[in-house]
Amino acid sequence: MALPKKRRSTSKRKIRTNLWKAEASSAALKAISLGKIRDFHFMIFRIKKSPFSRFSEPHKALRKPRGFVSRRGI
Repeated sequence: MALPKKRRSTSKRKIRTNLWKAEASSAALKAISLGKIRDFHFMIFRIKKSPFSRFSEPHKALRKPRGFVSRRGI
């Protein structure tokens, strides 16, 4: 007569899921850090075509933005 398989205990199931979650979490952190490094290198080593960059102050632009002129200053 065939018998059903034994069920895996809840403690073993929790251990296995926690291991899986830990591996997934470490892989996600590694992917995020690699993405940050690549983004940082891209921002530093790209050719600066615009007067605004991520690391510069916006008030030190080469020219004034158009469309925000006061009527008194004309």
